[in-house]
Order: sequence, then C-alpha cells, then structure tokens
Amino acid sequence: MSWASTRETTRQEDEAYCLMGIFDVHMPLLYGESSKAFRRLQLEILANSDDESLLTWTTRPFDPISGGVFASLPAVFYDAGGIVRSEIDESRPPLSMTNKGLCMEFFFC
Repeated sequence: MSWASTRETTRQEDEAYCLMGIFDVHMPLLYGESSKAFRRLQLEILANSDDESLLTWTTRPFDPISGGVFASLPAVFYDAGGIVRSEIDESRPPLSMTNKGLCMEFFFC
C-alpha cells in the first residue's frame, strides 16, 4: 500500500482498481462509486489474507479521516513502507468482517 500512496490516477476508483492484481483480489469495477472502491478493495484483501498491515495507515492534517478502521485513500499509507509482517500465531483466529464490524483478537507481550 505504501507504493500506491504516491500514485496518481485520473479517476478516484482507479486508486483501488490498479491494486487488485498486486493483492490478488477480484472484484467488479464500478465506476462512479468514488472512494467506496478503496474501501471495497480493503474488505476484499481482508477476506483473502491475514495480513494485519492493512490496518497500519496514519492520517495527516491534510488527509480526510476515514471514520473507521479502513483507510479512506492510499495516500495515508505513505509512512507504512517500513512495516514488516510478523509471524501470525496460528492459534489466534483470523481477522473477519461481520455485520457488526471488524472482529479481531489482540495479544500483548
């Protein structure tokens, strides 16, 4: 995602659609949905991966706030390039999206 943070596209939906192959995600292209495409992309990535780095975005004063756990646009992943995926504890349940929101377990060392 940090690579995508500096990309420029002519259509807002293409910010999400250009990443589908990188994340091995398949979803319909719905031009006219604006920023909803990027949220849909993140939901699809979450459905296919346990990679929690999807949640490592940060906001800056000039960026809109998403209002949830998902980023509103790729630009907020600008500082996430150095994040490395840690080993996943196999006994921990995977992340999942429910009708009530994101379900996940945390552990602290």
